[in-house]
Amino acid sequence: MAEDNDLSVMPFYDISTYELISDLFFKTETVRNDIYQNTTFYNSIISSSNNDILRQLNFSYSTDREFNNLVHDVNGKIELSLFHMNIRSLNKNHRGLSYFMQLIDIDFDVIVLSEIWNYNLEFYSNTFKNYNFHYVVPEGSKIGGVGIFIKHEFSSNVLDDYKFTSTNNVESLWLEISKKQ
Repeated sequence: MAEDNDLSVMPFYDISTYELISDLFFKTETVRNDIYQNTTFYNSIISSSNNDILRQLNFSYSTDREFNNLVHDVNGKIELSLFHMNIRSLNKNHRGLSYFMQLIDIDFDVIVLSEIWNYNLEFYSNTFKNYNFHYVVPEGSKIGGVGIFIKHEFSSNVLDDYKFTSTNNVESLWLEISKKQ
């Protein structure tokens, strides 16, 4: 049986980076539009929950205008909004992220950034007004890391018990969040 911190239980653990990139990004437009319906990844997501909401999600690319139209269609129905991006250096790309966030019509409750890199992170903890910033950086490297911005209206507790062991060379940050009363 796998240990609790064993990454081999994660979907796509044994797929190569080349295979993942090839499957997700280098397909024709028709295939790319249907990619989630025809992959193990999509099936894994769907089978992880009995909730029909996952089957209704749209995994296609959209412009900021298309995204804003979608947000307006579900306005008032969102209990918790979360955004994730592989930022590939918060130090380098914080300005572009800020511009992007100004283009869209939603103030996300949680903003998750992977690959934040370990440069000037204290300075960028104030990138978004009214958010608290939690982050974990890699041991022995400046590249990697994960950061999470949580709106001030939420309380958050770091859950160290769920953290992956450092022998996996994976940074993980687990938070329990709840809306302040």
